[in-house]
Amino acid sequence: MSSTELDTSTLAEKYDQLSDSQFENGKLLIKELQVENGHLVLDIGSGTGRLAEYVAKTVGKKGKVIGIDPSPHRIKVASSKVKPSSNLSFEVGNGEDLSRFKEESLDRVYLNAVLGWIENKGTTLAEIHRILKPGGKLGLTFTSKNIQKAFSTDRQVADRLLKKEPYASAVKSDDETPRHPIKTDELILLLINSGFKDIKLDIKKNTRYIPTTKEYFDKKEASAHGNFLANIPEKLRGQFKSDLEKELEKNRTPQGIELTNYSLFATATKS
Repeated sequence: MSSTELDTSTLAEKYDQLSDSQFENGKLLIKELQVENGHLVLDIGSGTGRLAEYVAKTVGKKGKVIGIDPSPHRIKVASSKVKPSSNLSFEVGNGEDLSRFKEESLDRVYLNAVLGWIENKGTTLAEIHRILKPGGKLGLTFTSKNIQKAFSTDRQVADRLLKKEPYASAVKSDDETPRHPIKTDELILLLINSGFKDIKLDIKKNTRYIPTTKEYFDKKEASAHGNFLANIPEKLRGQFKSDLEKELEKNRTPQGIELTNYSLFATATKS
């Protein structure tokens, strides 16, 4: 089953409301990418279009932003942001098939919090290299598999639970189905093998305060297209969710439940 088959219009609308952290990281990425007026830009995994709408204002009337996403529900929400005579458009699509785009036709391509959902990353990066103009840039925000396991608050809490029964004998603790996370060094090798140069990496610590566990679960479910806890057997999900809620509450502060993780930013140039 693909990661978007469980998506719904309700989840898409909820994501549009709860994706502030992804949006803020995306704005930082766009600054690093040096997106300018007149640029032709592709947003792969554009979701509900918040960042693409922001970028469209940057490229102006002489530029163009195209957003693609495999979920028709998210494309529907995104398309509602498009005004007549707009320099912004959205289509159903995914990063592993960019055949609709001509060779050397785009100035910038970015994937904001999307790379971990793409199974064949090598194909995607090679396709991006093909459609970028010489000197064009690729931008990525992503969570590194090894860094996330070591430093993400909720990931550490979940992993501790998965080592206990009844979960230990039923779930592989490193199973992240349907996501396909990547380690930082693996990404660098893929970028080099795809022909990119001037690869730059930066890391940002994120500390968030969630008012309720309900909001936490709502955002997780919406971000995962309905696949949150997909690696847990269905008969154990209710119990695991309850156990996870109790553990997360131990991190409550006067500001809310404190959660920390690290986002990585990568940019690369087509040689």
